[in-house]
Amino acid sequence: MGTQFLAPVVKLNNGTTIPKLGLGTYDIKHVRDTIKAAIDVGYRHFDTAWLYNNEREIGDALKEVLKEGKVKREDLFITTKLYMTKMDPVDIRAAFNQSLERLQLEYVDLYLIHAPTSLKNCGDQTLPKDEQGSLLLTNVDYVDTWKGLEELVDEGLVKSIGVSNFNNKQMERILEMAKHKPAIHQVESHPYNCNSNLIEWAKKNDIVITAYSPLQAQKRQKPGDSEDDFGTLLGHKTVKSIAEKYGKTTAQILIRFALDRGCVVIPRTSIRSELQENMEVETTPILSLGRLRYVYVTKIMAYTNIRC
Repeated sequence: MGTQFLAPVVKLNNGTTIPKLGLGTYDIKHVRDTIKAAIDVGYRHFDTAWLYNNEREIGDALKEVLKEGKVKREDLFITTKLYMTKMDPVDIRAAFNQSLERLQLEYVDLYLIHAPTSLKNCGDQTLPKDEQGSLLLTNVDYVDTWKGLEELVDEGLVKSIGVSNFNNKQMERILEMAKHKPAIHQVESHPYNCNSNLIEWAKKNDIVITAYSPLQAQKRQKPGDSEDDFGTLLGHKTVKSIAEKYGKTTAQILIRFALDRGCVVIPRTSIRSELQENMEVETTPILSLGRLRYVYVTKIMAYTNIRC
C-alpha cells in the first residue's frame, strides 16, 4: 500500500468538516481503480457530479473498499452536484435519488447546485437546444432550487449544501433567504484565474471555497501574448523554477498556492504516483513551503500580469 497521508480538515459553517485536499473526478481515466488507489494513499474526499457520468463507477469502488474495511463511511467526504437540467424543484428529488443510487450510499456529504443557469430537462441531454441551435433555458429561479436542497438536509440525506460557479450577487440572494447557509462555493481558481474577489467575499461570509482546476492544464492565451507568457501552468517557467528550488513538482507548487489562499483543493489525476505526490503537499514541512505564497508565488502573478 505504501506510505499513507491524510489531509487536514477545515470546519464548515454548519459544524461539519471537509478534507482540505480531495480528488476531482471530471474526465479522469480508470475511475474505479483510481478511486481505490487514491484511498490507498490517503484520499478521503472525492468530488463528482451527475454531469461527469462516473457516479456508478465511484460507487462501485467505494462499496468495495468499505466492504474490505479499508475505510469507514464516516471517514469519507463525498460531493456530487445537481445539474442545470434538474433545477426545477419537481425534478430535484429524482435527480438526487439517482445520484445516491449510483453512488450506493445512504447520504452524501455535500450536494452542490452545479451552476446558476437552469436548462430544460430533456432526459439525459446535457445541453438541450432548439432547432436553431440555441440552448433551451427555463425561468427556474436558483433560489427555489436552493429550497429543494434544504429539504434534503432536513431529511438527513445530505450533510451540507452549496453552489458552484455562482457570482457574489447570486450568492447574496441565497443568503438572504437561506434556512441552511451555503457551506461551500466551488469555483475555478489558479494563478491564471484567481477569483480573488469571490474568495475574499466568501471568507467574510464564512463560506469555504473549493478550488477546481487548480493545475489549469489547458493553455490560456490572449491576442498579443507570447507562448512564454501564457502556456500551461504546469510547464510555466516560473512555476518550474519555484518547484526546482523546493525540490517539488509543479503540481505540488500549484496545489500549495491554492491551499495557502485558504481554499479546499481538488486536483485531478489518475496516475498513482501523482496521486501520492499531490497528497503529500499538505504534509510538507512548513520551512520548505510555508512562505511560498508570500515570497515566490508573486513571481507567477507578476509574470502573467494577473493580480491574486
